[in-house]
Amino acid sequence: MSAVLVPDARSASPLPVPDLPSGLQILSRLPLANPQEADRELNRFLDGLLQAPPDAEVYLDLLEQARIPLCFVEEERARRYINKPLPLAAPEAVVFDQVVATWLKAARAYAHCAQLGTTRDGVEHAQRTALILHRCIYYTGMAIVEHHRARRQLPAGLWLDLHGYYASAEEWGVATLTLPDALDARGRGTHCAAAYVSLLLSDMAGPYGLTVHEQGLVRRWASHWAPLVGLQPAMPGEALPQFVVDLMQDAGLRATAECLQTEHQ
Repeated sequence: MSAVLVPDARSASPLPVPDLPSGLQILSRLPLANPQEADRELNRFLDGLLQAPPDAEVYLDLLEQARIPLCFVEEERARRYINKPLPLAAPEAVVFDQVVATWLKAARAYAHCAQLGTTRDGVEHAQRTALILHRCIYYTGMAIVEHHRARRQLPAGLWLDLHGYYASAEEWGVATLTLPDALDARGRGTHCAAAYVSLLLSDMAGPYGLTVHEQGLVRRWASHWAPLVGLQPAMPGEALPQFVVDLMQDAGLRATAECLQTEHQ
């Protein structure tokens, strides 16, 4: 069953976020014991940033401060449809659509932040660019993960969005720039390439044929292995590796033979 993203009616009244203190106050008051209400407030918060963005540096700081509660809340909400019989009942399908919409809205907020001017330059600018693109990759990847967990077909264009964020990281030369990751329990750093490869490896494992528990194990292993995997552009005249990813195709990692067969059909 394909996923249909419906208009999100949770944030009819965006919260104004003119500065850092007001944004931090909103986040500090999130009712985390009530994931549905916390989700509604987080969406109002994100919509407030998107509609009336504060200073670029404040914008990025607030998105980073929202990262842990956002991931906690959406993981809690996902329990409503994970491991449920298919097709999902209407209330469960609504929650699924909302969780996916929130992940993609978070990615959109980071991308929006990148468009705003900043006084940073040199190393600081590169670090900021890498951080934003990593978060865009992560949140877009979580939308893919939710489709795997809910046994839903990916909507057209989702892989292309992911490829686009990674391609931007390569273009700017920040794909392997080490970044802090508050979500890593061991305090390990990460980078754009690792986040991207982790998703490619997880998808390559055939998640629709795995239980949700097995999917979680695969994602954990993929995140450990991803920093050890290299991504290299295909050069004319050189032999292709066993697996390739085409950044212009709406698909993940594929066997080279499969790609060549598709091109000649």
